[in-house]
Amino acid sequence: MKQFIAGDHLVTNIDPLGITEHHGLYTGDGMVIHQAKSGIIEEVPLEIFSGGNEVRLKRRVPAPRTAIEEARRHLGEMHYQLFSDNCEHFVNKAADDRSTSNQVANAEHLALQAVARTSMIGTTAYRVVTSTVGTVTLVSTISKMAGEYVGLPDNLNTIIGTPGDLVAKPLETVINGVGRTLSDTANSLADGEYGPAIGNLAEGAIMVPLETALSCLETGVNGVRAVGGLIEDTWNWFCN
Repeated sequence: MKQFIAGDHLVTNIDPLGITEHHGLYTGDGMVIHQAKSGIIEEVPLEIFSGGNEVRLKRRVPAPRTAIEEARRHLGEMHYQLFSDNCEHFVNKAADDRSTSNQVANAEHLALQAVARTSMIGTTAYRVVTSTVGTVTLVSTISKMAGEYVGLPDNLNTIIGTPGDLVAKPLETVINGVGRTLSDTANSLADGEYGPAIGNLAEGAIMVPLETALSCLETGVNGVRAVGGLIEDTWNWFCN
């Protein structure tokens, strides 16, 4: 078994082509907390988590003990939404208090690029995505996906994917934020609570743009940190 340490963010590929990633948080002694296919949060042996497939280290989380405690706090819970509450969201939420998924963000970015390049959403969008900047972000996202597929170091993948993530991550935030706002508003209306429904819309109008701006800022900061981390890793490799 590979030498993982408690708090490691692990990933394994679970489909025959090795495209779909499954994420978990290593807790030590050969155990992993993950969100199973059923949606339940459970702590299982590494072999069950991986289903016999290769497991690789995605990253070492900044506060491993806190992340493990947070993950264990949700053991036994059952919830799953493909685009807003999947296994990657779960690990990132426990580790960084940020519910985000590279797989979802990348897919949404590629879908936006595909639709915009058909001119279905207007000529302005077409000009943007076919411009140099639009092409760079597309190549960045595709290259990052390829890097994750072959298991490149996380810092290197983050650097490669930063231009694409400057589109993908805010897009993911907008889609999730709008979806959350509409869902909360619809639930309030269904219960006949018109005041809270208006409040939900007002909150969404404020929070979604704010969260989107913060997501863009965070993506840039993460890119800079990844550069520093890659330099440090390279230095340590040469020194050792």
